[in-house]
Amino acid sequence: MRTSTTSVALGLLAAAANAAPFKTSTVKRQDAGKIVAAHFMIGIMQVRSSAADYDDDMKKAKAAGIDAFALNIAKDDYTDAQLNYAYESAANNDMKVFISFDYNYFETSESDAVGAKLSEYCGKPGQLMVEGKCFASSFNGDNDPSKLFNANAIRAAAGTDLYLVPNLTPTGIRDATALADIDGAFSWNGWDSNGANRAPTAESNVTTSDSDSAYTEWLAGKTYMAPVSPWFFTDFASKAWVFPGDLLWFRRWNEILALAPKMLEIITWNDYGESHYVGSDSETSLHNDDGSSAWANGFPHDGWLEMAQPYIAAFKAGSKEISVTEDKLVYWYRPTPKAACGAFDGIDTLQDAVFVVALLQSAGSVTVTSGGNTQTFDAPAGASAYQVAMGTGAQTFALSRNGASVLSATGGLEITENCSPINLNAFVGVAKGNAASVPAPAAAASPSADVPQVILSAAALASVTIAVPVLSAVALPVVTPTEPASSFAPAVTSVAPLPPSSASASSISPVTPGAKPPVSVSEAAGTFTLTATPTSVQAPGAGGYKVKCTATVTASEQIRPTNCLGAGQAWAGVGDVPDRCDGAAKCS
Repeated sequence: MRTSTTSVALGLLAAAANAAPFKTSTVKRQDAGKIVAAHFMIGIMQVRSSAADYDDDMKKAKAAGIDAFALNIAKDDYTDAQLNYAYESAANNDMKVFISFDYNYFETSESDAVGAKLSEYCGKPGQLMVEGKCFASSFNGDNDPSKLFNANAIRAAAGTDLYLVPNLTPTGIRDATALADIDGAFSWNGWDSNGANRAPTAESNVTTSDSDSAYTEWLAGKTYMAPVSPWFFTDFASKAWVFPGDLLWFRRWNEILALAPKMLEIITWNDYGESHYVGSDSETSLHNDDGSSAWANGFPHDGWLEMAQPYIAAFKAGSKEISVTEDKLVYWYRPTPKAACGAFDGIDTLQDAVFVVALLQSAGSVTVTSGGNTQTFDAPAGASAYQVAMGTGAQTFALSRNGASVLSATGGLEITENCSPINLNAFVGVAKGNAASVPAPAAAASPSADVPQVILSAAALASVTIAVPVLSAVALPVVTPTEPASSFAPAVTSVAPLPPSSASASSISPVTPGAKPPVSVSEAAGTFTLTATPTSVQAPGAGGYKVKCTATVTASEQIRPTNCLGAGQAWAGVGDVPDRCDGAAKCS
């Protein structure tokens, strides 16, 4: 992935909305016929040499319920070769793909070339078709006069019926493309922000729900392709900041079930540079390293994909509630407390906490131990989310029912106070089945008022009304897209907190199945922040990352195509021990 970024001055909803009265706004649900896409970076794929190199991605995505990959392209000399491989693999694996033109690189004057490219690929069997038309999208396309997505010119050059859902914004430049010229729009606003492509502040907080409202009002019934993303951290020389992630992945999926757009796009499948990859692991996926291995290697995210599967199924069925068929605890956490990392753009919006989403067939007790901090929660059937104050050391997770252990696991990465080089990526894991027993927790450390324990039940929040601004009188929220090509039910609260200086808050108490939680809405902020009894934070200990073995490899076929052991993998096969992949520390 290239690390250049486009800086654009855009209208801010946050400043205007904070000064304006808030009213409840109901976003109109869109009809069934749902499509789930995932953003796929072609720009780091030049090392791939055949359609077979894409097969694992296609199979894994299809198994999760994803319908298509949005193939993000620029104008590199390897682009067509990789597009052909991807299209062939999609056809071979009963998947679909479509081109997402990156307008960080394409120019207004190249509309004929864009149309010609679509003409070349629209007839391939792997192409996503919507309403019998060739589907295409973009990244950016209405914020730079020299780089505008010109829908009419593209249609004319393509010479075939197109269904165009580009990444245009409610406040973008309309010189090249009017709303009437497109079939819908894709939003890149997958994270709460300040409205100017950085983390939110007490004065300016544009939530994902705010953006949904802006887009659906602007589109007035046209297709809205909503973004769903779990995380954002990047540390390139040309761009280095973080958006608040925390429990965003859980909150966002519940927002999506409530909104029910026609399409959604997961941001992303394989963008390691911005740390929001969910399907393809940095160490095992065949790709060219753009420098992001410094924070992506050893940080698997496929647990997020597992968590998303019942939500994807519910979304495509038009349901507001998920169906859980297997008990799982999906957990994630950063490797260090933020105080150990020093100053970094947006770091103050993160919570020093370990996050857990329980997917349960029936109610149970969830116990989380982070270092010396242990919390037990009564979890209802279905999906619920929890957080526990971060403590250094081992991270353990367990589910029990009626005093009997159901499942347990220890996270594959210990939390330490070593934050050099800085890494605000998330380590994601899943506890399921009959894992090893959890070590006895250490004594709790001294209390900290810094981190609330948050208990959210998707089922119990069904009747909560979210206050969002009425958008007709204010500027619409736009987060400047940041992703270059070469170089993703019930209403639910906004879990990612406003910075500490925000005084607006509501409270949430532990939830029991079927009960309505005592939730109050602050109309001054237009979003929920949460307070609860503080948990404990253990004083950070010294030392670097200590990697636990989480997977046993018994045959070389299990580590193809890299033929090396990744983070957390232990060799138990016959013959010589394979080398460890670059950056993968030996586990114990």
